[in-house]
Amino acid sequence: MKVFTKKTLWGLLAIYVAIWTLLIAVASSIAGDYKEYIDGFLGLDSYEFVEKETGEQIDTNYYKSAFVNSNGSLNTQALQDYSRELAERTQAEGTVLLWNEDAGGNVGLPLGEGKSVSCFLRGSGKGSNHYNGFVYSGTGSGSGS
Repeated sequence: MKVFTKKTLWGLLAIYVAIWTLLIAVASSIAGDYKEYIDGFLGLDSYEFVEKETGEQIDTNYYKSAFVNSNGSLNTQALQDYSRELAERTQAEGTVLLWNEDAGGNVGLPLGEGKSVSCFLRGSGKGSNHYNGFVYSGTGSGSGS
């Protein structure tokens, strides 16, 4: 008679658990894809119609698109037009104008010789590469160069 060691038992248990995990993953994927067929075979109802006391059905579609044609299809042209208008409005409202007026001897533009402006770093405009404790990282506009 062969004696099983602890190592052999743990190995068999690991294989057993791995097989069941694989079977459950595959079966749940298949069951999700074929849910309607499985429910029909078992005689289960996937949906329930909710009615008011008057017998009128309640519309449970709470989030309706404003871009739907009369036949229920998506009006992509209206959606694209609205998206374009929204982007233009956002751009216009987010635009900042810089007035180059003399405010007590401080003129913003043009910048003086050796001066720089950074919108991202705390040490901007000091004319040095000292970042006041900030960690220099990132690329593009975040690089501060």
